[in-house]
This record gives sequence, C-alpha cells and structure tokens, in this order.
Amino acid sequence: MMRRWLMVVLWVLGLSGVLWADIAKMQEEVNWRDFQSIAIQHGGRIKPLDTFARILLYQFSGRSSLKTSVGKISPIQWLFLTLFDPEVVEGYSLFLVENPEVLEALDLDYKRSRDRYTYRYFKPKMGVLRRLAVEAQRVESKKRTLVQKQILNLYHNLLTFEGLIHALDFARPLQAHFDVIAKRFGKDLTLLDYQRLLKRQFGVFERFQRNFITTLGVGEREALQRGQIPAKLRSSLKKAKSDLSKESYVVHLERSVLKNFYASLLYDPSKKRGYLILGMLGQKEEKLYVYGYPFRRPERLDPRWELGEFLRDYSVLVLLEQEFRLQFKRVAGRMEGVMYRSIFAIFPPLDKSKELWLYPWAVFESKLAHGDFKVYGGLLERFANLQKAYNQEDWAGINRELRELKASLVELVEARGEYKKIPLELRYFRHQPFFWALLGYIVASLLCALSWLGIKRRFFYRISLVALAGAFAIHTYGIGLRIMIKGRPPVSTLYESVLFVGWVCVASSFVVEGIFRRRFPTIGLGGGALVGSILMFVARRFANDGDNLGVLVAVLDSNFWLATHVTTISIGYSACLLAGAIGHIFILMQLFLSPQKRYVANREVYRMLYGTICFATVFSFLGTVLGGLWADQSWGRFWGWDPKENGALLIVLWNACLLHMRLGGYVRDWGMAMGAIFGNIVVAAAWWGVNLLQVGLHSYGFTSGLGLKLMIFAGIELGFIGVGGILYWRLPKPQKPSPLSVREGE
Repeated sequence: MMRRWLMVVLWVLGLSGVLWADIAKMQEEVNWRDFQSIAIQHGGRIKPLDTFARILLYQFSGRSSLKTSVGKISPIQWLFLTLFDPEVVEGYSLFLVENPEVLEALDLDYKRSRDRYTYRYFKPKMGVLRRLAVEAQRVESKKRTLVQKQILNLYHNLLTFEGLIHALDFARPLQAHFDVIAKRFGKDLTLLDYQRLLKRQFGVFERFQRNFITTLGVGEREALQRGQIPAKLRSSLKKAKSDLSKESYVVHLERSVLKNFYASLLYDPSKKRGYLILGMLGQKEEKLYVYGYPFRRPERLDPRWELGEFLRDYSVLVLLEQEFRLQFKRVAGRMEGVMYRSIFAIFPPLDKSKELWLYPWAVFESKLAHGDFKVYGGLLERFANLQKAYNQEDWAGINRELRELKASLVELVEARGEYKKIPLELRYFRHQPFFWALLGYIVASLLCALSWLGIKRRFFYRISLVALAGAFAIHTYGIGLRIMIKGRPPVSTLYESVLFVGWVCVASSFVVEGIFRRRFPTIGLGGGALVGSILMFVARRFANDGDNLGVLVAVLDSNFWLATHVTTISIGYSACLLAGAIGHIFILMQLFLSPQKRYVANREVYRMLYGTICFATVFSFLGTVLGGLWADQSWGRFWGWDPKENGALLIVLWNACLLHMRLGGYVRDWGMAMGAIFGNIVVAAAWWGVNLLQVGLHSYGFTSGLGLKLMIFAGIELGFIGVGGILYWRLPKPQKPSPLSVREGE
C-alpha cells in the first residue's frame, strides 16, 4: 500500500516538474514584447494585448498575476496559454467567488468564503448557472441581491473565458472522425488544413462535375452491374461524341466505401478507348447520376487496379469534404453567441470607414465564403503556425511567427492611424509610475517625521525635499502619459480624480512650504507627502477595476468642461484635503513640543490652515458654479439639488463656515485644525459617498464596497478630532516665549 502511494506521489511530482520546466522555458525563451505589442479592440477602444490580458485576469481572479502549481505567470503569459493551451489553463484556480452562497446555489462545495476555482469545477454546472443568471437578469438591477449580482458576474466571466479558449479553434488540431482521413493525411488536422487539402484535391475531379451524362433507373443499374451497357447510357455517350463501337462492354463496376458511389470502366477493345464512369446514387438509391470522362488505357494497365485507384481517391475526397463539414459544424457550435464572437477582435478591417474590428472566426468564415483573402488568409496561417510551434515546443519558431504576426498586424493598424498610442500605453504599464510615486511619498513622509523629531533636522529636511520632489516628478510623468494616451484632462473617472487630487495636494504643499519654510519648515512638505501617500494608496485599490484608460461615459464626454469644472473642483478637493493633513500634523505635534515651542508652531500652522482653507473655498465655489453652467448646457437647468451638486455645495458651506467662525472669534488655531479634519469627512462624502445613493444624474461613479470604508474613514477622523479635544483640555496652554528663547530656537 505504501509503495502504491509512493508511486503516485512520485508521478505527481514528476508531472509537476515537467510542467514547471515547460512553463519556465516558455517564460524565458518567448519574446513577450512582440505579443504584448499587438493591438486589439476591446471595451470600445484600441489597446495592446498586454492591457487586454491585465484587465481580464483581474476581472476573473482579482489579481494582477496568476499563481499556479508550477509558479507565477504574468497576465500576457496567461493569455498566451489560454489561447494556445486551453486544457492547461482550464485547471488553474482562476475564478474568484467571494460568497459561498453562489456555490451553494450551484450545489457545489466551497473551500472558504473567498476563494478561487477552476473552469473545470464550474463546467458541469454551466446549465444551472445559465438558468440562475437569466433569472437574475430579469430582476431590476437596483433590486438584485448580492448573490444574484455575483452569479451574473461569474456567468459573464465564464462566458468570456470560453470565448478566449475557443477563439483560435480554427487553428487547433482536431481529431479526425474517419480512419481513412487519419491514415491518409494525419490524425491532427486543423480547419485550415482541411480547407487547404480540399482545394488541392478537388481540382482533380472538377472535370466530372462539368461532364454530366445521364441518370439511370433501378433496372438500368442492374443491367450495368451484369456487364451490359443500357441503351440509355449508350445513347447518352453518343451524344457526348463517344466513338465506342457496338463491341464495347463494361469492364468492371465497383462500389466505394461510401455506399452511395459507384465507378465503372466502359471499354472498346477494337479502339482501345473507353469511358471512366462515376455514378452517384440518390438519397433513396432510385436513380444513379452518371458522370463520365473518356480516356485511352495502355494494354498493360489492369482496369480493375485503375478503377480501384480512382475510387479510392474519389472516396477520400468525399470523406475529406464530409470531415471538413463535421469539424466546421463542431467548431461553429462553440462560436455561437456574441460573447464568443467579439471577445478577441484582433483583425482591423481593411475598409477604413468601418470601426468594428474582426475576430478570427469571422475572418475564417469570410475566407470560406469569398475565397482566399491574401491579407487575412496569411494572418490566419500565422496563428496556425504559432499553434504548431507551441505544440512542438519550438520556441524559436514561436518568436519568428510572433514577430511576423506583429509586423503584419501593426502595418494594418498603422494604415488606419490607430497604433500611435499603443507604445505609450505599453510604457505606462511597464514603468508603473504611480507605484514608484507611492513609495517616494511614503519615504518622504518618514523623512519629514524624522525632521520633526529634531534628529539632524536640516539633513533630513533636505533629503525629504529631494524624495518628495522625485516622487512628484514620477507622479507628473504618469499623469502626462495618461493625458497623451486618452487625449483629455486626467479627471474623467474617480480613479483619475484621486491621482489628480493627490498631485495637486503635493504641488500645493511645495507652495505652502515655500511661504512658511523659514518660520516652520517641513510642515508643508509633510502634509503633501502624507496626503500623497494616502491618495496614491487609495488609487491602487481602483487601478485594476476594469479598464482605467477606458472610454468616457456620455455625460463626461466634453474636454472643455473636464478641463474647467472637473479640474477646478478637484483642485478644491485637494486644498481641503491638504488643510486636513495640516490639521492632523497640528494635533500630533502638540505631543512632542514644549509649551514655548507650541506657541510659535501653533501660530504658524494656524496661518497655513487659514491660507489653505481660503484657497479651497475659492476653487470649490468656482468649480461648483462651473458645474452648474455645464449642467445647464447638458440638462437644461443650472441647479437641480442632485446629490453630487449638494455635496459640492456642502464643501463650500463648510469652508465658509470655518472662515466666518474665525472672523467672529469663535475658533482659533485648535478649532481651525479640528474643523479642517472634519472637512476631510465632508470631502469624502461629497466625492465618494453620494455614489452610494445611486440616484441623480451624477450616479455614474464607482459604488461597490464603499459604504463600510467611508464609515471607517469617518470614524477615524472623528476619533482624531476627539483626541484633539482631549489634548486641548488636558495639555498646558502654550506660553509666549521670551525674545531670547525665540532667538535661540531660530
């Protein structure tokens, strides 16, 4: 028993080692950049295959790379395997299921509440899943339960995956139905191979289709089988200008393996000439349709051998045609449905007036209907060659075919003027600028904190300035790439607005630092670094949710208003958040400074807060007014008490309230700091929270999973305000320092 289990374990380990070696070899040898650079139409725009793979992998699994039993693979490598080795990918734990009730509805076991499962696990239950998805689809979207939403999402993902694994079935080897075909041409032929063989073989027998002679009934057919030439056939042959004499006879008649085909030789011994006859029975075998071709046979040729050879060739032709039709029907059955057809639209149309790209199966069907297209036919052959090279583990062949395929497709896309932004998008994802900007902001925040603690203050101040400037430069580079790729201001989605607001916060922090550096250095830098770190971290949460470079929703499709209203209101958000960050710093520094130093620090930070809140008020008000003008142009009214409009107004009113309370003497430094922190809650509610209502004309932003996060954020901010209130009452009041101590502090 132990020996049997040991053999099983060794076999599994050996198989895993082989698979790991194959994938590792593929990862190392294949030139992935050629494959990444191929363009595809998806989600309403042209994008590189690299972006296409990233979007789908995250959509399926919630991850930016795929963990397998043989190692981790990148999105583009996963896509390559999905296209050319679907049987392997079907066994990968790819599909994320967050709610076990989804699996219970399918009568499937689940591992834990949030886990990933293979396609094979769901395949037997696709019928049940389709029924549940149809039922969920009939329910109004706002009334669907969480389980119904996840069932629809899972069904959509599985259909999309099926579309991918079947996208290149025309180029994939298919097991032959007929042994004769397998022995003659090989076991594993593709649809392209069948088409090519038919074209080559059919030319041999075209003359018979053009030379119909007559039809024979049952009695005439029996006479033919007895070796007699029926009068009707002899008459038809004379009309066909045959010179057969009366002594001519039927040499042989043989039935083919197809049951409904006959062949015979009619021979005239005196003239050594004859007819090669091909007979095709009708469906009920009542009539024999006769085709013929005159020939001259050498004496040494055995007529039986000649007839058998002909019948064999013709039988193979007919079988080949039947094989092709069966295989075509088999593959076409998988291609039914929009999801299968449109998921891999990789062929740009030759007609520049057409916008929709073609998927490989549509091109293959067109090739059958309209002949061998020189351009598309060659591209289909490239995919077939890629499949053969992969099956043979010919890495050099794969690289060669990828290089040729990329060159051919890029030429077509460039002719349409649609390839210009593909290299920019590849660079954007390859360089990952916002990830490195996040690291830079975190480092700058830590260095600012060290400077505040008085540890080599000047040294850490300079390093923090360099770190923040470097991170800001990388941040600017990333936003610049997005502007060039999308051709519009970088504020068209909530994800982009987070990036832009973070950028404006950091830019504003340099201005604040420049004004207050001599009196109280690093406060501006620290606030900018802190807000930049938090917002960049938040942005990473939404970076992979769908296509973050996708097309605009219709209501936002205006570069003028994006550059005015949305940009202005985003600057207002930025200033509010920067003021909130400075408010946090104000409260934290009370714990580390003496009463004398707190007096000077509080006064300077108070001035920073006042200036920043004034700036925020102006831009929030201006952005709100511009939004009203846009609404008047788009919807015919300036103000409609829409939740988003109310949120923008709430920011203006809260900032105005703080300024009026300061003017009236109701709040000073502590009150302004805690009011700025509460302003963060107001901004979050106006920026993100209104999307949770899912009502109004602005309900086009991201909504899933925000409620709990916003509540946690508000709780943390309120807790900070509570801590500030406790410190205000418990700490000794700041004391105005003497002129001598001020001079020493300087």
